[in-house]
Amino acid sequence: IDLVCNAYFLLHFVLKFIAANDKVKFWVKLTSVVDMFTIPPLVTAICLKSHWLGIRFICVIRLLNFHDVLQSLYILRSSNHVRLVQMFSIFFCIWVCSGGFIHLLENSGDPLCYLSPQTISIWECFYLIIITMSSVGYGDFYCKTILGKIFIIIFILGALAWFASFIPELFQILDSSRQKYLVEYKKEIGVRHLIVGGHISFSTVSSLMRNFTHNDRLNQNLKCVILDEEKPSLELDSLYKRYYNKIAYIKGSMMVIRDLKNARLASSEAVLILTNQSSECPDIEDTKNIMKAIAIKNYCGHAKVILQLLKSENKTICKNLPFWTSRDHIICFTEMKMAFMAAGCLAPGFSTFLSNLLLMFSYDKKNHDLESWQNEYLKGVDMEVYKEKFSTFFHDRPIYEVINFCYTRLRLLLVAVVDGCNNQNRESSKPSRIILNPSKMNAISPQSVGFFICTSEKQVKSVLHYCLRCHCAVPAHMIKQCPC
Repeated sequence: IDLVCNAYFLLHFVLKFIAANDKVKFWVKLTSVVDMFTIPPLVTAICLKSHWLGIRFICVIRLLNFHDVLQSLYILRSSNHVRLVQMFSIFFCIWVCSGGFIHLLENSGDPLCYLSPQTISIWECFYLIIITMSSVGYGDFYCKTILGKIFIIIFILGALAWFASFIPELFQILDSSRQKYLVEYKKEIGVRHLIVGGHISFSTVSSLMRNFTHNDRLNQNLKCVILDEEKPSLELDSLYKRYYNKIAYIKGSMMVIRDLKNARLASSEAVLILTNQSSECPDIEDTKNIMKAIAIKNYCGHAKVILQLLKSENKTICKNLPFWTSRDHIICFTEMKMAFMAAGCLAPGFSTFLSNLLLMFSYDKKNHDLESWQNEYLKGVDMEVYKEKFSTFFHDRPIYEVINFCYTRLRLLLVAVVDGCNNQNRESSKPSRIILNPSKMNAISPQSVGFFICTSEKQVKSVLHYCLRCHCAVPAHMIKQCPC
């Protein structure tokens, strides 16, 4: 059985190596390292006609992804079951690997002269790990070698910490009275949240999360709360499980005040109302979304609403509402399509340029199979538009000087500056203005916000943290917030 399993793992290793895009990164993956340490000893044992366990026990690490396999086979259908299997896999891997390591150290003895070995079976080592991990410690089995004692001390500290964190979660999962879906969103300290409603489907949510969780964005402390009346489909439920650390699903309606309270509307960053772009009746679809926006504004007037509509003529309904402010935005797909078509007629390729800036894309610099023009195009597609404030270094400086400095020093392309868009000016009579072609008189103010074209949100943060005293000789990609 051992020979057949390792033959299968060897074949699987070869196939993964052939299919891998990055051959160098493949060798440092956890599963590849496990294969390299477990398959060759078996071949050596066959050639020498002797059996040696060695460190082949680490092959159990492959079970860490066992919950993904069960989820792909639709055996696990709830997030509780997925987490429960994941916890059991981690426990089993720690148990087997620790027992195998104790077995290796105790039977080999201390290094150099390999003194003081003790004959202990692998099953006795597993028993020793269990009684040690459970903090019982009967004392009938214990480590005699120095390395074994050092390992068991480190293991006890780690096992106690692991038990302390996993046992409360285990009891919470096994609680039969727990709801399948959230009834109320519990806001976490330091974590912002965005409420998403409207037309919730697999295509809309997957597209949202693909851009929402992209590596170029720094949304580690931002969570997406899905508020939907319908029970999620099987594929949508699987999507929620995949992004369980980024999505919180609540079964409810945006038209019900109780559900808006449960979603913590008052403390949310914004509310995004999605539309069905393939709707047979655009007017009915827009009316539903407008009614949801009105219900949100009636309950919480200061909430920021981002509303998607299909027909441009329905925009006037929202703009004429008394509680609609400049913070709220309307995205009209028909209007965007016509604008893109018009831009493409006036300047061929301009619509493609805008589309590439709006979509999230990662460019693999290690792909050498492409031609030079393809690499140049993909470098441009890798860039997006980001909005960021300026550090005190840029205040009161002419905009044309800031543009030159950002491009030559920070590798950022400043395309526009919005002046007077801070929170205090929202209620002010003086409207904010967008500066595209600055004159020599235009300068950066403390309230100015710039729109930059660059590869990631991390890169654009350099304009917020730049300090002449601390970052004068620091490369652009290493600029971080300084004590100044």
